[in-house]
Amino acid sequence: MTLVIEMLQKISVRSESQGEAWEMQHDPAAIYASYIVAVAQRDLATVLALASEDYAGGLRRSRGSASFMAFFGMWCENYPAHRDVLACFIDGDTAILETVVEIAQVAMPGRVALIHDGDNWRVHSERCGNGHRRMPTPRLSPCKLS
Repeated sequence: MTLVIEMLQKISVRSESQGEAWEMQHDPAAIYASYIVAVAQRDLATVLALASEDYAGGLRRSRGSASFMAFFGMWCENYPAHRDVLACFIDGDTAILETVVEIAQVAMPGRVALIHDGDNWRVHSERCGNGHRRMPTPRLSPCKLS
């Protein structure tokens, strides 16, 4: 948990003012940091709230099953350790975060896509440098990152 808090401190700007608090809520990197914390805390409601319909569709469909909470616990336990957000690119309703993840004590690049669905950014896909995805998702339309 300490690592997650350290990562939050790297990508979040803490502020008392409402204007900056609103900006943090709508910052894709801050939303992703909240998603990572929710996974670490095994907070299903927050994970589902911060993920797009497509990305968390499998979790939503499966949560009625008797073995779902055991599955969700294992899903969270095997989640790659996210070490840092190196860059964030926003193009319209798509944000791409270039990240560093750790799998089996090996650091590698990662990429997270978030989509903006009106008022909020939602995690839409996560991919590690080794090509593995967290959950199968449809491919995003190409976006122009400038």
